[in-house]
Amino acid sequence: MIIRPIKATDHQLLEKFLYLAVHQQDPENPIPPSVVNIPEVRNYIANFGKQKHDYGLVAVKNDNVVGMAWARVLSGKIKGYGYIDDQTPELAISVEKNLRGQGIGVALMNAIIELLRSNGYQQCSLSVEKTNRATNLYKRLGFSPVKETCHDYIMVKRIA
Repeated sequence: MIIRPIKATDHQLLEKFLYLAVHQQDPENPIPPSVVNIPEVRNYIANFGKQKHDYGLVAVKNDNVVGMAWARVLSGKIKGYGYIDDQTPELAISVEKNLRGQGIGVALMNAIIELLRSNGYQQCSLSVEKTNRATNLYKRLGFSPVKETCHDYIMVKRIA
C-alpha cells in the first residue's frame, strides 16, 4: 500500500468515501447514500481542492484507491460537525469496509496530521459518533474530546 496526495482525478471518489465515512449504527437499516447531499455533509467535499485550506491523501493498494483522508477548514455559513474555529481544519477519513482493521486508517491519519503540521496548523478536529469504534483509534492517536452531545464528540488534536 502507498499513501499519496489526492489528485484531481481522485475527486470523483470523494462522494463514495464520504458516504463510507458515515457511521452506520444499524447495518440492517443503513443510512441511504443520499445523506451526502445534505448541505452540512456535502460541505466536506463540495469543490474540494479549490479552497486554500483543502488537503487530501489517498491510500492505494493494487492500483485501487482503498482509503481517503482529507481536511479542510469548514467555516462560513455552513460549518462542519467538528467545527472549532476558522483556523482549525476538520478531518474526514474512510477506508473500504472489507479492508478496515488492517492499519490503513492509522497510516492515513498519521499522514494527514503530518501534512497539516507541515503546513503550519496548530491543531485539527473531527466529529465522531460515540458508538463508532473509531473513537478509540482517535484517542490512541492523541485526539481528545472537547465537546460532547448526546450522540457524538468533537475531538481535537494539538499538532504544533
